[in-house]
Amino acid sequence: MRIRIGHSGDSAEGFLFDGLSSGGDPGGEHDIELVTRPIGELDAGAFDGELEATVLSVPAWLAARSRYQPLRCGGRYGLDCGPVIVSERMLNALELPYRIVAVPGERTTGLVLLHLIAREPPHAILPAEAILPAVEQAQVDAGMLDDEAQVAYEDWEFEPVLDLGRWWYARTHLPLPLRLLAVRRDLGPAVVAELAWRVEASIRHGLEHREAVLERLMDERIELEREYVEAFIDRYVTKFALDPGQAGTAGLRMLLKLGVEAGLMPEAPEVDFV
Repeated sequence: MRIRIGHSGDSAEGFLFDGLSSGGDPGGEHDIELVTRPIGELDAGAFDGELEATVLSVPAWLAARSRYQPLRCGGRYGLDCGPVIVSERMLNALELPYRIVAVPGERTTGLVLLHLIAREPPHAILPAEAILPAVEQAQVDAGMLDDEAQVAYEDWEFEPVLDLGRWWYARTHLPLPLRLLAVRRDLGPAVVAELAWRVEASIRHGLEHREAVLERLMDERIELEREYVEAFIDRYVTKFALDPGQAGTAGLRMLLKLGVEAGLMPEAPEVDFV
């Protein structure tokens, strides 16, 4: 059986899954294929269940939870860090309810946070790579950076408005759950268990062979400075990528609770990690 794992292809997720194609996979009964797509496409595709496993933003997983179950490993949690909203000029976070912010997907966790901060903020959905050009050309007032640009925007002379992860941590003192690795429930417990331990092995392999993984990632990202790739990986490839633990799980429950209270999510189900 072929198991396709969808991920965004950014440096952090590239690091997590690198071992599955470079010697860090202990192997199993099934073939694993990595599929890279923008997070907005992965989130939208969850409803069709096309991929056997996929990285999903938290709201997308919630909407497709009858089809997909979250794994403990492979998620993205920010501890006092997260997507960054930037503008070409100085902009106060208090102005966000009245400014158009470009975001990389309708079901991204960052958009939920923006709603929590600004209630019903005007926003525009754009591909991640189109957000900074839109800000620069004044097509929108600000942009939400969900990829490596969140650690490199100062080099492009953009002004920070708000780090959503810092806002979250100041409010909750919990990790911010941004994305989950989810697997289709219909695959059965044996396949799910195999996938979970192979992904965990890939992550551990990356942590143990960091330099080699970084070299491979840089070969694929010649347009990015190494310092930014490393900084982005350091933000999100942490102990929470192996297991959210009590703190990460509490952060996820808090996000679901606040989302329901704000009318942004239909329910706050018990999280059934596997």
